[in-house]
Amino acid sequence: MAATFGAPVASVILAIELLLFEFSTRAFIPLVVANTLAGGVHWRLFGTGPLFSVPTPDFVVLGGKFTLAALAALAATKLLAWWIALASGASGGTLAPSC
Repeated sequence: MAATFGAPVASVILAIELLLFEFSTRAFIPLVVANTLAGGVHWRLFGTGPLFSVPTPDFVVLGGKFTLAALAALAATKLLAWWIALASGASGGTLAPSC
């Protein structure tokens, strides 16, 4: 994340939270050094911004009833998929997406 998005602090927090599962000096110092180097290389090669830019989406307003119907259908479908996944013994997508 530090090299791709130019976000070294966020990458340290993400790595500690999702990958290391612990906050110790033994894990923290190499992580900070690696992210600092990655952020420095990113800055040197590409500047201070992100590596790629995402354009602003252009949404078309279809009307307040279609939106509510689509939202209700999406919520009902998600709820049904969640129930099926939970009944199968999986996590149901509560912690990670169900395949």
